[in-house]
Amino acid sequence: MTTWQNQRRVNTTLTTLQKGKYRLEKKLGVGFFSSTYQGVDQHTTRPVVIKTLAPSLQGHPEYLKFKHQFHQTALALQQCQHPHLVSVVNYFEEQDLPFLVMDYAPGKNWAELLAEEKVLPPETAVHYIRQIGAALQVMHDRGVCHGDVRPANLIYLPGNEDVVLTDVGIVCNFTLGIRQTYANLILAGYASPAYYAENFTPKPADDLYALAATLYCLLTGQPPAIAGLNSAPRDAEATKIDRRLWQAIFDFGLQTAEWRSPDIKTWLALLPEYPAPATPPDTKATPSVSNLTAYESPARKSRRRSPLKSLMFTGAIAGALGIGFGLVVRVYRPSLPGDSILHTEQSFPPRQNWPVSESGL
Repeated sequence: MTTWQNQRRVNTTLTTLQKGKYRLEKKLGVGFFSSTYQGVDQHTTRPVVIKTLAPSLQGHPEYLKFKHQFHQTALALQQCQHPHLVSVVNYFEEQDLPFLVMDYAPGKNWAELLAEEKVLPPETAVHYIRQIGAALQVMHDRGVCHGDVRPANLIYLPGNEDVVLTDVGIVCNFTLGIRQTYANLILAGYASPAYYAENFTPKPADDLYALAATLYCLLTGQPPAIAGLNSAPRDAEATKIDRRLWQAIFDFGLQTAEWRSPDIKTWLALLPEYPAPATPPDTKATPSVSNLTAYESPARKSRRRSPLKSLMFTGAIAGALGIGFGLVVRVYRPSLPGDSILHTEQSFPPRQNWPVSESGL
């Protein structure tokens, strides 16, 4: 029986792992590179997420190489601890399969919220991006790249204004055609230009590109254009994005690697400083999104002021100027002509030089 056939048999019968410690409850998804399940640690009763290599890899001639890469990534992730990064709690192999166990983050992801037509005001979007950027920086400092930064992997936690980065990408060194298919179907708009190159290895710069694209999506509700199409909007007013935010996204994020910011920490410093968004009062099991309404810029609000309000405002200004002018005339009385512009000395020629009409006309 081949490894692929064995995997198919295991997937239909496997319900527990590590002698009953973990119970698999439901499949969350199967991607190009990995399969993800929701489960429970029966020793502690806490929910977990369990990840393993995708079934499509089991018959691949380089399966052992992929499994080794999966293992190395898991070991590195165990060293990456950050409040906005999902924690890795265990790694093991069973029936020739590697398994990565992570904490379960409850709540909706931002792809689901954006599908409900929820976009973010700048202060909230930047607040989230700073959280995820700090988590990515911890990963990069440990030599790990996420490889799959996008709104679908940002979980909005109920009861506070926090997000958690999940589902670290297990990006194997596949052929160019398979990678391009994955990029165009799953990572469209979030994959950097390097992702489409023949010899691609994920780098921190690729996570930075995806983070900038994610910020753009949180602000507009859609990802930017696919890298290399040169159709990204080049006008800050057209995108309704603050100019400084626009410059950080397009001039220092969605650029080729040599023009991108050198690291995420440097890029985050380019973002405007906003007050932290208020914690929503709703702390139910599902996240409250009442404060995540479409953002309307101050300029647009001013254009929407009614004509009556504008007329009243203009009349108030004119009245105030008239009263002030009258007070000046009444209070300031110069004693000599020419002392002020309100009392100017006048001069006329002598009376005998005034022109008179000829008599007898």
